[in-house]
Amino acid sequence: LFDSAHQDKSKEITRDEFSSFVRQTAARYPSAASHLQSLVDNFDNFDTDHNGTICLDEFEHMLEYVDSKLTALPALAQVANQEGVYLGCTLNKLASMYASSELPDKGSPELAKIAPQEVRRMERDAVSPFTYHHRGTLAYLGRAAAADFGEGKTYKGSNLAAKYLWRSVYWSQQVSLRTRILLMMDWTKELLFGRDLSRF
Repeated sequence: LFDSAHQDKSKEITRDEFSSFVRQTAARYPSAASHLQSLVDNFDNFDTDHNGTICLDEFEHMLEYVDSKLTALPALAQVANQEGVYLGCTLNKLASMYASSELPDKGSPELAKIAPQEVRRMERDAVSPFTYHHRGTLAYLGRAAAADFGEGKTYKGSNLAAKYLWRSVYWSQQVSLRTRILLMMDWTKELLFGRDLSRF
């Protein structure tokens, strides 16, 4: 990594070289983009000898910092939904680019003249990397609900408003009319007869 970051023969990375390295790495690993951008913003903090460059020891310290902060995307339905939409849009865009000859067709003779790595680079350049947008998390327990909308925005409630806030979000996320009707029937039955606490 260190050798790929600096462009000259020196053993230190300048701010411009590091910014370029971060852009390339963020394109390859979109889930780490926000952490990598924070490294650019805090370049001076990792430059412990304050000479305007990052040496190998400082670079290793920086990687340890990234490793301690980096987390995988949460295992949530909204992540899978956004990834599915992104994948569909990406495949459609690539298909239309191949159809309009913006990218060389798989069976075309000019493709034989292009290295496979170059074709993959052209495909990567044609589409933007996946970026996850957190839409919040909502937990419902009995007659209480708590919501985290990100950026420090939270909601806590312990009344009917909290209950129906959770239900409205849950209902709106259903993908089929059948599921929505079944949910409405279950909620109506619970309203009329109370919760079924029997064991089977």
